[in-house]
Amino acid sequence: MKEKILVIFGSMSSEHEISCMSAGNIIQNLDKEKYDVYNMGIDKQGKFYIYTGNVRKYY
Repeated sequence: MKEKILVIFGSMSSEHEISCMSAGNIIQNLDKEKYDVYNMGIDKQGKFYIYTGNVRKYY
C-alpha cells in the first residue's frame, strides 16, 4: 500500500510563485511508485483548491 502525501502550495503572499515552483520540483521528484501524491493550491485570494493541472508549467 502506498503512503499518501498532500503537497500544499501557493498563498496570498508575494511568495506565491516561488511556492508554486518549489511544489512543482517536489511533486516531480516524489517516487510515484511509493507515494500517492495529492496537490492542494492556494490562490492569491486565499481560496484553497485541489490542483490537477500540469505542475511543469511553473518551470
